[in-house]
Amino acid sequence: MQRLALPTAAVVITSLIAPAAHAATMAEQYEPHFGTEAKHVYAVKGDGYSTTAEFDLQGAPEGTTWKLTGETTDRQLFRLFDGERLGAQLNHSGEQVPHRGENTGSIDVRVFYPDNTTELVYPEISLIPDDAFLFRPEYDNYTPADPGETVTIEPSNHWKRIPLPDDATWSLKGGADFNARIDEKTGVITATVPKDSYSGAGFEVRTDFADGSFRTAYTEIRNTGVGVVAKQTPTPAPAPEPTPEPAGSTPLQKVALVVGILAVIAGIGALAMPYLPL
Repeated sequence: MQRLALPTAAVVITSLIAPAAHAATMAEQYEPHFGTEAKHVYAVKGDGYSTTAEFDLQGAPEGTTWKLTGETTDRQLFRLFDGERLGAQLNHSGEQVPHRGENTGSIDVRVFYPDNTTELVYPEISLIPDDAFLFRPEYDNYTPADPGETVTIEPSNHWKRIPLPDDATWSLKGGADFNARIDEKTGVITATVPKDSYSGAGFEVRTDFADGSFRTAYTEIRNTGVGVVAKQTPTPAPAPEPTPEPAGSTPLQKVALVVGILAVIAGIGALAMPYLPL
């Protein structure tokens, strides 16, 4: 079979039409992330946010920068901060409820590469909270009670969406005069107001969690004083009056009495003797 040669002009046109090889951009070559290791965070006293964990951008070439998209994160599981490192806090105010173990979620980050390409990525991060962040036991500020009344005071978690744990240990200080005691497994306080007292009592409760963290809470019983029974103070018995001594009971009087008795006896004896003639 005879092969037909293409005209030179056709070869030139074909080479012009053929696409040039595409050089991959850095955005196509890299998959940036913030690491796969979960970071531990801890409770901050009086705050709904945890301590801040920091993450470094990984999996990108030197010279790469990044920033958050600007979306507010105050109502999300992670409260985020950008800078040289990514800062992340667990948040009790988000729609998602934090829990024990790893809390994992994706974040929105804009990455800028040295070749002037950019991309929006959604890397995941994980935070592990301590129990003191998840559980903040509290009692009513005070409980009113009448003298003689026995009251039961139950704890609750300040973070209402999370039940208190069943593996904590509870201890109590205060309320000795009220026979106060606490259930070491549930934190329930039982106390009885003395019948004869107008005084109240304050309590300090420590909750030790399974991971070694702890929380302290306070409460009190306010005595209404209604129906108080006054203490009966016994009247002391009167001291017995001294028995008066009979007259002549002093030592001199006794001696005189004895002498007088002897004189009488001597006189009687003299009268009884027979008369003797001279």
